Amino acid sequence: MFGSKRILATIGTVLCVLAIVFTLLAQNAAVKKLNELGAPAAGFEASSQTYAVGDTHRGTDIDITVAEPKGFTTGTYAMPKQNAKGVSYQVTVANHSAKPWPAAMLLIQATAGSTPAEQVFDTAGGFSGVPSQDVLSGKSLTFRIGFLDSPGDVAIEVGTAGEDKAHFAQKR
Repeated sequence: MFGSKRILATIGTVLCVLAIVFTLLAQNAAVKKLNELGAPAAGFEASSQTYAVGDTHRGTDIDITVAEPKGFTTGTYAMPKQNAKGVSYQVTVANHSAKPWPAAMLLIQATAGSTPAEQVFDTAGGFSGVPSQDVLSGKSLTFRIGFLDSPGDVAIEVGTAGEDKAHFAQKR
């Protein structure tokens, strides 16, 4: 701000301060909106019980079933590994609440033995991760999720963006 271009420097400083204020307001509005989106998932209800693969976790708003596994081979364009042995699980989410339930809130992870199982993304094989659409009231949504096959018992954790989790175990 010192020198021959004081007016331009002052205008630049004012614009920078306004940009910072606008950014903070926009971030606060976005966080508030995200918090509102997360509210429907609260009815998932965590369970301390571990279910066998094939059983159903019954929550207050949704039920989740992880079906028996099926083997498959990843495709040419699959990630993280091409032409590898994998295991898939059919996941069904049934909504018995009065409101649509956002399936995109689900987080699914697996452990094989004592190591994390790598999730397969292979659109040609039908493995695109968790769907993003809402599950309407009284309806269900079924999709497949795949992991690279690893030795050992499998533990699948199905949860939401919050702290709610259900555990499914498969003895091998």
